Amino acid sequence: APALPANSVNASERGSSNFDTRLRGAGYFVWDLPKHGPRVTSGSRLSGILSRQSGQPYTVNSVFDTNGDGNLTDRPVVGPTMVQSGNRLLQAPNVPLAEAMGYVNGVLTGSPIGRNTFVLPPWNSVDIAALKPIPLPRGMLMTGRIEVYNLLNSVRFAVPDRRLGSPALGLSDRSPLPPRTVQVVLRIDF
Repeated sequence: APALPANSVNASERGSSNFDTRLRGAGYFVWDLPKHGPRVTSGSRLSGILSRQSGQPYTVNSVFDTNGDGNLTDRPVVGPTMVQSGNRLLQAPNVPLAEAMGYVNGVLTGSPIGRNTFVLPPWNSVDIAALKPIPLPRGMLMTGRIEVYNLLNSVRFAVPDRRLGSPALGLSDRSPLPPRTVQVVLRIDF
């Protein structure tokens, strides 16, 4: 975690680890099509991998040292000045940043939000492959294969900007999951 604990005695310091993935499911299939059937599909093989995973937790931090420990990574106080919209923490309109951090007339009120209290949405991934062997003269065999990674073109965003006061708070501009990728392979065995 990029932030140190605000006060390790408080219950708000206890939370999920940064790499906590509560649920992960993965399965695969292989389907050999009959050798006696339509010429296009006879002897072909379909295979695939299906994955689903719960989202990663993250913490919203401020850019101010509210507890006076010298670190600029304290967490904001949730109250009437902060609004939670789904997985986004938003500063209420027309509220000064100091009040959003939990200060009223220069005095810190309330306790900070918990560590890793926000969770990214879950994501899915489907990868498939189709293989077709074609016999050639003189005992050679040509095998065509097409592979499609991230078939559904699922978007999985990385942890968003989590600095209170940033204009991009709650928005992510990168994705660790690559877009749909298609790969074609032609192999000749002799």
